[in-house]
Amino acid sequence: WRMKLDPENRSTMDEQSLRRYCSKAAVQLDVSALWQALDADKDGQLRLEVLNPEAAEVLAQFRQWASDMAGSCAQLWDSPELVEARKEPQRNGRWRSEKKMLLNHLAQVLKQHFARSAPPLLYNSLDAYGCGFVSREDFVWLDRWQPCDWIAATADAEEWAILKALLIR
Repeated sequence: WRMKLDPENRSTMDEQSLRRYCSKAAVQLDVSALWQALDADKDGQLRLEVLNPEAAEVLAQFRQWASDMAGSCAQLWDSPELVEARKEPQRNGRWRSEKKMLLNHLAQVLKQHFARSAPPLLYNSLDAYGCGFVSREDFVWLDRWQPCDWIAATADAEEWAILKALLIR
């Protein structure tokens, strides 16, 4: 999504963007038919939430958690825990970088310092290049992304009980 379909980080794409992508990728198909199938609500926009709702939900939840925990995803990246973790040798001591962090190392650090476990889908979705690591830019991208309000909404237990009671009647 990030690199091919939404490189300008607008959080949406239109039919022209899809046509350009298919042309560049030499994908031969009926783009109009594909667009009609993807744009179910006919608003002329396609969002990550439509193309990959599972990834969007995981990213939105992590984005909200990082904002609650550190103020933003970028501030989480700059937190003392992650700064120190980037200084540690990674990949059995064979790799070290203060600008990037291996996905499995990030997962370990989040679990160890923040008691936060996340599915592999989170880390793979943050990894813009599919190379097995993330950088501050990935966290900044997540801060800039504007997910739909409903994707990371927390259920209201009281309202759920009311709805459940109505449905059971």
